[in-house]
Amino acid sequence: MHKRTAFPIGLLLFLGGATLLFFAVRPPAAFPQNARVEIPFGASLSGSAQILGRAHVVRSSLLLQIILIARWSGEGVKAGIYQFDRPL
Repeated sequence: MHKRTAFPIGLLLFLGGATLLFFAVRPPAAFPQNARVEIPFGASLSGSAQILGRAHVVRSSLLLQIILIARWSGEGVKAGIYQFDRPL
């Protein structure tokens, strides 16, 4: 690939990826303020992410799983009732 075309293509890929990431991490439009979500004892990471996705607390349960796997120490998900006053 020529240097003249590599930069614009790289820039477009970067901007496209940044735009997708921006929209993926924004809270859902239907975010339920003051919603209580229960994560049951023994729920897996994917199960917990799906519960949060169905409750509209996160936009993408898959993206949440990826972030948690990348950043978490593997302790698991803590069971409990969580209240979300506002989007994080």
